[in-house]
Amino acid sequence: MNEVAPTAATPILELHDVTFAHAAEAAAPCVPVLRHTSLAVPQGAFAVLAGPTGSGKTTILRLAMPGLAPAGELSGEVRVLGRDVADATFGNVAIVFQRPAEQVVCDTVRRELAFGLERQGLAQAELDLRLAQVCAFLGIEGWLGRKTSELSSGELQTLALASALVLAPRLLLLDEPTASLDPVAAANLVAQVARANRELGVTVLVATHAPWLFSAHATMALSLADGQAQEVPVEDVAARPALLASPSASPGTDTAEKGVPAREVSLMRGVWLRYGKGFPWVLRDCDLAVMPGRMRALVGSNGCGKTTLLRVVSGQLRPSRGRVMLPGSIAVLPQDPTLLFCAQTVREELVQWAGRDEGAQQAALARAEAMGLASDTLDRHPLDLSDGQRRILALAKLLATAPALLLLDEPTRGVDPEAAVVLCQHIASAAAGGASVLVATHDMALVRGIADDVSVLFDGRLLDPIPTDDFLAKGRLWGGSL
Repeated sequence: MNEVAPTAATPILELHDVTFAHAAEAAAPCVPVLRHTSLAVPQGAFAVLAGPTGSGKTTILRLAMPGLAPAGELSGEVRVLGRDVADATFGNVAIVFQRPAEQVVCDTVRRELAFGLERQGLAQAELDLRLAQVCAFLGIEGWLGRKTSELSSGELQTLALASALVLAPRLLLLDEPTASLDPVAAANLVAQVARANRELGVTVLVATHAPWLFSAHATMALSLADGQAQEVPVEDVAARPALLASPSASPGTDTAEKGVPAREVSLMRGVWLRYGKGFPWVLRDCDLAVMPGRMRALVGSNGCGKTTLLRVVSGQLRPSRGRVMLPGSIAVLPQDPTLLFCAQTVREELVQWAGRDEGAQQAALARAEAMGLASDTLDRHPLDLSDGQRRILALAKLLATAPALLLLDEPTRGVDPEAAVVLCQHIASAAAGGASVLVATHDMALVRGIADDVSVLFDGRLLDPIPTDDFLAKGRLWGGSL
């Protein structure tokens, strides 16, 4: 049968009656994440793909990307410009992942931008012209000599976008591109993607839990639920959901009423940190104390040092000077939850720290289900879960240890708003049980919903904490964000 050349009316991406099930461990049945789903994205569209955590958004993006399809059972057709995705021309499709640091393979920005073009075998003159164009378009020419290891999260996301655009793709796929960005960086990225769609003619398909951030630029919206995608009016995804309501286990309860001594626990005093002699100070003369039974939010722009501070508090990094005091048992949720995984199935991960006590094992499984981890995921490999599901799994494991200090780095990243409410309720319950909780986050819904107070990390200094309501009232930029 002869191939028909694509025309302007040919959808750039089509899924026709697609069913897909991730590969399961051992003899466990494969449960489809997509069920007889069909969709079509026209050329030049700016399409938003929304859906709950684990609904299959990332799966659709990976199925559309030659060479990146996940392992599993696939039926139906996936086509790019009318051709089977396996036959799609290299460079027709480019992707920006949820975690841009995992996408970077080279040590400098220049080498990273050139990497994909070198794989295409472009002549040096053409390669240089491509780099010059994308750097001018995104305003990053001054970055070329920088080390990728020294870029902030926002800068890494811009670099990932530039590395995709330099390939001159017809279709640009983005997987939760704003999930790890502060409000300013997120707004900048949305504007950059919109310009690429509008001025370069690149078709955009963005999977996101925050569709309202893109709705002003979107020409179509797709809702994914129960394994099927359905086109919906853009207006249906344009409204930002209400901020989290304070859960029943209110974080503002006086600690004395819970039987917890009402005294602060000092975690660090006069801490300074830099990554080597001659390097700039990341932390400068920082003091930190938290109250048992309370939750403090740690906020600040990308690259300000929030993750570094958590790593110092947890003992993973040794300060250059100053003192760190560890208050007994500590549980840490890193930005990459897979660092906590070592088992072959979700079930094994959940019961790993429960020992041989069958009651404790059942309690661990029940907690995970209450936190939104569906029973049909238990026999899957943890790395086959979505980013949000991985975060739920990791947090469920940590809460089973009943720590005295709970350190959380972006716990709601990659989690849909409804699932985030449930996670926050469990975090608040840990505080209500007497744990001291410190959360580094850009999620103002989380801050408003369960934080007692907020500390801002700015210019290496940890500003004095202020009550959450005062912070939101005084910080217009943060208060009206994500």
